[in-house]
Amino acid sequence: MKIKQFFLILLTATLSFAQKAPSYYDGINFKSKGYTLKKELADLITKTHTKELTYREVWDVLKKSDLNPDNENEVLLLYGSESFGKHARSRDLNATDRGRNVPNTWNREHTYARSLARPKLTTDEPGAGTDAHHLRPADKDLNKERSNKRFDDGKGTRSYTTNRGGWFPGDEWKGDVARMMMYMYLRYGKQCPADNIGLPPNIYSSDFPDVFIKWNIEDPVSDFEKRRNNVIALEQGNRNPFIDNPYLATLIWGGPKAENTWTESIDTNYIIEEEENKQLNEYIVYPNPVRENQEKKIMVQGEDIENLKWLKIYNIQGELLKHIINPFISGHAKTVDLSGYGKGIFIIQTAMFSKKVLVL
Repeated sequence: MKIKQFFLILLTATLSFAQKAPSYYDGINFKSKGYTLKKELADLITKTHTKELTYREVWDVLKKSDLNPDNENEVLLLYGSESFGKHARSRDLNATDRGRNVPNTWNREHTYARSLARPKLTTDEPGAGTDAHHLRPADKDLNKERSNKRFDDGKGTRSYTTNRGGWFPGDEWKGDVARMMMYMYLRYGKQCPADNIGLPPNIYSSDFPDVFIKWNIEDPVSDFEKRRNNVIALEQGNRNPFIDNPYLATLIWGGPKAENTWTESIDTNYIIEEEENKQLNEYIVYPNPVRENQEKKIMVQGEDIENLKWLKIYNIQGELLKHIINPFISGHAKTVDLSGYGKGIFIIQTAMFSKKVLVL
């Protein structure tokens, strides 16, 4: 079958997913959210992962999954944005780097950096380190420049190292990265936590960096991503749910609403409003804003806050200012002192909630 005909079939299959969840997701309760939905989807993509690829087999899979739609003799390169050089967006299909140290070749980028997993990802045997859902063709030298940097927000078409020492993948690829990291966190759980691969803050969810939620919205799913998901599903058996419907991330981790492609299966307004109201009722931080003529301490109210194990204070740039262990021990005041940080926007984060506080 010719490549173009193959892509046409895959595109038709993808379009059939519009409006209603496909049969792959039968049994998932889309009225659930948060941890419950995360666990259901994690169980699904684990159960249906019927073939674990070897690292050698990944070469052949990527030559099918990452084909350039405009040139079937090339693959698209993650982080690439230009017509040639280290930042090339595409490269010859067979220009693979096989350890020969040849320039202008591509290799297999572990989008979830191997050394940041716990335990680290290995390629000696099939597993998380050989999962094609997060392995992408990338320029050999640009891949080396990224190294194991955690992902960080930025802007522009070019990928680069940010001021915080993170890695911005470029505007075209940031949504792809976000959805791959969402998949890895669900599929491999504690081995691939989102906090290990993305820089803070975590305003919307204590266990998930905001940067991925933001990118999931700003860079919508492309036809290339959809085709890629279909090809890998044929090889491995499982899918990336966040490519099929980016709104699943909103249901699990909160934040601004991503696009809901299954409007017949998920009632957007009902579920999100219910979750937001629940969060507002459970935890209160006041006064907010804190003004210059007030003592710069905020009060915290909520269920079982005496049992919170930690509290972190971040500035709006995501820099950790303070990490407090057992912040609200029984018998002590339920306050957080912000007097030493000047004016600005701060994020108060615990395992149960994250709140923005403005100091004027």
